[in-house]
Amino acid sequence: MKLTVPDHVQISEVDGKYVLLDCRSNFFYTVSRSGAGFIEQVRQHGDMRKAIEKISMNHVVSFERVEGEMTSFVDHLIQKGLLIKT
Repeated sequence: MKLTVPDHVQISEVDGKYVLLDCRSNFFYTVSRSGAGFIEQVRQHGDMRKAIEKISMNHVVSFERVEGEMTSFVDHLIQKGLLIKT
């Protein structure tokens, strides 16, 4: 699945926690370190599968496990407008 992180979404680290800021609505969402890393991979590659492969390799976790965890995460981000299917 092709994904895009919209320009109005910023990722920051604040006091060791990762935050997604929706600059349009001024809402912020905390995410885990792995969630922030996944979003950065999506930003770099524009593809969910490639992002999952990279996270899987970096953390020595099976592709299937990462895919299972990231699928619901991606669905939630899409619903909030923090990721866009392209």
